[in-house]
Amino acid sequence: HDINWVPFYDEIVIDDYDPGQVTNVEMHDGSYIQLRKLEEDFDPTDRSVALQRLEQARENGEFITGLIYIDKNRPSLSEVYSLGKNSLAHLPDDQLRPSKKALQNIMGRFLLG
Repeated sequence: HDINWVPFYDEIVIDDYDPGQVTNVEMHDGSYIQLRKLEEDFDPTDRSVALQRLEQARENGEFITGLIYIDKNRPSLSEVYSLGKNSLAHLPDDQLRPSKKALQNIMGRFLLG
């Protein structure tokens, strides 16, 4: 298990932009990426349209933001993993953090493994 150093960078923050529009975002190295917000009338339940939209974005060198595809016939990730109804952001610390004993156990296995 190698531990690498990750340099600190300021968070990249962009102004809000309208659905269907593209915004150029400058990265830390001076390069740019293009973000396109999905149109308001986009139907994320149509698989063929979602695939066409992804291919169009690839051809244009864009990254799509928004919900691209959802299959209503398949269980959600939270249902598959029994994640519950509360989001992590709303859980109390005692449910998010392992106890001191549990953390020591995990770290012991990690360091010995």
